Order: sequence, then structure tokens, then C-alpha cells
Amino acid sequence: MAQLWDVTAASDTVHLDSKGEGQISFTASNVCGHAVRGRAQLVALDTATKAWLSLAVEPEYDFPVRGTRQFAVKVTAPAGSKANKYTFRLDVANLQNPQEDYTQGPTIAFEVKKEEPKAKKPPYWIIPVAAVVLIALGGVLYFALRPSKVTVPDVTHKPIDDAKQALAQAKLQEADTEQTTTGSPAGQVISQQPNAGTSVEKGATIALVVAAAPTRITVPNMLGHSVPDANTTLTLLRLKVGTVTSRFADPDSVDKILNQQPKDGDQVPADTPVDLVVGSVSVRVPNVVGQPYPEAVAMLQRQRLSPGKVTNSPGAAMRPGVVLSTRPDAGQAVATGSSVDMFVQEETVPVPNLTNQSVSQAVISLQSAKLKLGEVRGKMTWLNVIGSAPRAGVRVAVGSEVDLIVPGPTSYRLEPLAASRIYLHRP
Repeated sequence: MAQLWDVTAASDTVHLDSKGEGQISFTASNVCGHAVRGRAQLVALDTATKAWLSLAVEPEYDFPVRGTRQFAVKVTAPAGSKANKYTFRLDVANLQNPQEDYTQGPTIAFEVKKEEPKAKKPPYWIIPVAAVVLIALGGVLYFALRPSKVTVPDVTHKPIDDAKQALAQAKLQEADTEQTTTGSPAGQVISQQPNAGTSVEKGATIALVVAAAPTRITVPNMLGHSVPDANTTLTLLRLKVGTVTSRFADPDSVDKILNQQPKDGDQVPADTPVDLVVGSVSVRVPNVVGQPYPEAVAMLQRQRLSPGKVTNSPGAAMRPGVVLSTRPDAGQAVATGSSVDMFVQEETVPVPNLTNQSVSQAVISLQSAKLKLGEVRGKMTWLNVIGSAPRAGVRVAVGSEVDLIVPGPTSYRLEPLAASRIYLHRP
């Protein structure tokens, strides 16, 4: 049976206090080389002590690779227990096979000692007399030493050292606790209680919450593992899988991780994505030129490829929505899961003849042709249109802007244009 955990204890004995109580900490470290869910179980080596042992934490835990977990064990010997020496240990078992896959911890001893006889009670009259004396003395001291009131200063958003100095100057004490936050630099006071402006007695304690530095996590070694295994391990460590890319690999390395970033052993904040490169067999890009875009997507997916960036392109030989070309080209070998960019035929329409129409009529004509008004060139907008840019008959992309030309100082003569030239709309 291979060893799954290394179980150690802070000491080999537990010392019980006057109430018969004591506590000891065990540390379990995962040494099996893979993530595993384990359960801590207490084993009393003396049957009379089974009920005296209890775990102060949850017994089950998901151990990541090289992960550790501390288990605090409380020992409680009931009053009147027999004076003797007792022993126990803590074992950690694999939840999938707890009867066979487990690791025994070290044997821990504790001693129940013989109860000492109780001290003789003092005479009954001493207690009430002493109480009266203490009350009287306390009243005198209270009125003699009664503290005066002070106003709590505002120390939020200050470094903790500056906050302590400000409270000390106000004759106040502080008690600070750390809290992880993303909105404040480490060491800055996030909040205080009582709030600023509150009237309190001198010497009162002001509770401060201070921003803690982000937790740093060691990135595990994922090389040779599958992506699902890596996702499980990274999630347990409060990390996550980032971008997964494919790379050609020999058959033994297919679907296994070949590279990772950040690398094994790097210290990173929680929730950092780890990018993975996975081994893959190669496939050839299918020829989707001339196919409607939806059919081209289906052909790529059948080859375990995915559609990438789509670019609308001009063309006169294809109907709108048909694939003109791809990148990588058809027939090129790529890794499974790769993206293939496609260039798709853009829909075009001819510019209508707007000559001798009013500006408002020309706008309606453009909208009917699935085009938009650009600029009106010329000052005399109340006169009819004398031309357009692009000129009538030229094919442009659907949604393109067309400028209207009317008489006026800024009108100009259109340059001759080839009838086959296509103007593309670039929103």
C-alpha cells in the first residue's frame, strides 16, 4: 500500500488542565503526487477514551498536490476518570477506499492525574464582609480616578502606524485585525469602531480593520496532466484555467498539457488564470470557398475546428453571404480546435439616380435603396440635386453613405469613375 500522507504532531504528549481538558495539532501533507480527498479519523488505543476525543475542524478535506491540512484534536477527560496514562492517534484515509488506503499518525499520550483534595472553605462570614469592603473601596477609587471623555478621531484611509499615533495622542488604545481587500493598499485602515466623532472615555479601545496584502499562491506543475485534472487542481488552490491552445504533439502527448504560464513554482495572487498548451493531432482545413457561411461553419466543426474572425469583403462573382477565402488556406494542416478566419461576400447595391430630385426626395430614394445620406455639398439646398458621390450606378455596400450635390459656391464637378468600381461602407 503506497503512502498517501505524511502525518505529524506538534508533540508526543497532551497536557490536561485542571478541568481535564487539553488540545494538540496534527499536520497531514499530501505526498501521493495527485489531488485526493481524505478524512481524518481518531483512533483511541484505550477503549475507555473513545468518547474523550473530538476534532475541532471538519474531518474531510480536498488535498491538492503537495497540499497540507492541520487537524486540531481536543481531549476531555470527564470528572472522576480513573487516574492512568492513555494513548491515541490520528489516521488520514482516502475517502474512495478508507478501509485500505490510509496513513497512521504518531501515537500521542496523555495522563489523567489523581484529584487533589479540595481546600477547606473559609468561614461563611468572611465573604459578605469582604464584598462590602471591596464595594466601598471600588466606589472610592471610581470617583477618585473616574476618566474624562474624549472624541474618537477619524483614522480611516490612513496607514496603520499613523492611525496608532493619532489614537495614542487622543489617549485611546487600538486593536487591529487584517482583512483581504481589493480596494485599499496593504496596511491601510479600512474601517473603525466606534466611528469618528463618537465620545468615549480615555483609554477606550478602538477596533480597526486593516487591509491585508493579497494572498500569494504557488502555481502547481500541470505538465503531463489533462485539462480536466488541471481545472480540478487549480480550483482547489483558488486559481483557474486561462487560455487553452493546441500544439502538434506525438501520440503519447495528445490531450496532455505541454506547457503552462505562469510556470510551476511561481507565486501569484488568488484567481490568477493559468494558460495551458495542450498536445493535439493535426487536421486539414476543409475547402469552404463558395459555401454559405452557416454551411462553412458546420464543415469546420465536423473537422474539430472552430470559426474565427469574419471579415466582409467585396466581390462580383459570388452572391452575398458566401465565403470568398479562409485563413489558414484550405488544405493546410492545423491543430484540432484551431480557429479559421473567413472572408465573406458583402451585399452591394447600386447608387440610384438622384438628379433633379429635391433633397428630401433624394433622402427617401437613398433609404429605399438601403443607403444613408452623407453630406449635402453646396449652399443652395432649396434647389434640386445635380449629382451624387459616389455617382449613380456605382455599386456600394449596403448601409453606405452617399453625398448629395446641389448648386452653390462649394459644388464641384464629379471625377469620372469606372462603372465597375465598388465603394465599401466602413462604419
